[in-house]
Amino acid sequence: MKLNSVAGYTEQAFKMYSGELEDVMLQFDKSLIGPVMDKFGEDTEMLSVNDTTCAAALHIQIAPTLFGWLAQFGDKMKVLSPKSVEEQYYDHIYEILNSFRNRRE
Repeated sequence: MKLNSVAGYTEQAFKMYSGELEDVMLQFDKSLIGPVMDKFGEDTEMLSVNDTTCAAALHIQIAPTLFGWLAQFGDKMKVLSPKSVEEQYYDHIYEILNSFRNRRE
């Protein structure tokens, strides 16, 4: 989603995100087309990867709320690129798991 208006900025900045803008490629199960359109807009362009998978190139802000949104879909959604965002997502999930592990010890 491009920020072409104050309303667009407000929706993106206060509805979900508060980080640096990045071009991100997500790959996801076709069952998640609805949630992707709900979150990023009905005009989100998606490509069919195969019979069960789609991909979308998005210009979005990177923040923990994005990672939380992605995580709710488990292995049905992943960050394909850039590598730096994929690594931030991994680190976010790892920190959560590690905090639970530390509480159990």
